[in-house]
Amino acid sequence: MRLVTINTWGVPKHDLIGRMRKLTTGLKEYAPDIACLQEVAFPHVQGHIRNALSEDFHIVSSRHSQLRWPYVAYLPLVLLTLAFLTNALQLRWWLVLVVCCHPFVIQKTVECVVKGSFDHMGLTTLVHRSTCQSVQHIHTEAFVSDIRGYGLKWMNPFLWWFSMTFLRPGFMIVKTIGIEDALVVNVHLAPEDDARHIRYVQVQRVNECVRRASFQHKCTNVIIVGDLNDNKYSNTYRRLRLEADDNGSLIDAAPHVGATFAEESIDHIFVSQKFHLRNSERIFDGAATPIISDHFGLLVDIHAN
Repeated sequence: MRLVTINTWGVPKHDLIGRMRKLTTGLKEYAPDIACLQEVAFPHVQGHIRNALSEDFHIVSSRHSQLRWPYVAYLPLVLLTLAFLTNALQLRWWLVLVVCCHPFVIQKTVECVVKGSFDHMGLTTLVHRSTCQSVQHIHTEAFVSDIRGYGLKWMNPFLWWFSMTFLRPGFMIVKTIGIEDALVVNVHLAPEDDARHIRYVQVQRVNECVRRASFQHKCTNVIIVGDLNDNKYSNTYRRLRLEADDNGSLIDAAPHVGATFAEESIDHIFVSQKFHLRNSERIFDGAATPIISDHFGLLVDIHAN
């Protein structure tokens, strides 16, 4: 079984569609049994992936729509109201800007421009049709706002606000049905060094849901893949590897492939102890395949006992 993961860096700049074309071409060449992608948020990007790969893969996307906005989403409205109360803004302009700056209006404007629904989680899992007869979607969950922690310190104020308002770290669980039934968990945890305590709590929630899904669906093969935003020396890494599976600690299938982001290994692939590692390597790193993201990808080949 061949597994792949990569954070696609789904921001609408640096030739996003061009990078996605290189991604889908590479995935066709590697032909993984399971591929987990993160930051596939924009509908035209999801559409390109489906058009290019749906003949070869079952494709499941998180398709997370915003139900409750975090408090920070209303910060522009508060600032506009303060400007109005201090006579720095006329009533008519205050009314216009309050409507235009409401997060719901901004989201719908973006969706009209890109002609589709914005996926706030941006998780996509691909399962090769030659390996699995079908894929069952089990659970998708965005982390609640108090353990979300998606703000990026280095961003300018608008992008910080946009990321806090519209982007949702979370996880998605699917069950593959075929040669090897398995629970596949696509994970994206909160970024930034000072969010380690947030990631630790997020992992606890992932572990709870994985154990419950394993019990309810009678599936002991567990594969957890994704961008943890933490290295193998962190408590986040240890907690996920040791506590996600009731049948024993998970195996790190790519422990020595090198850095995947900014000289750190923060993208990981964990598998149940039933599986044995045959090969692991870094992909989309400018060697055999072009760089398509601010992350490098991981590829591992495993086999079952």
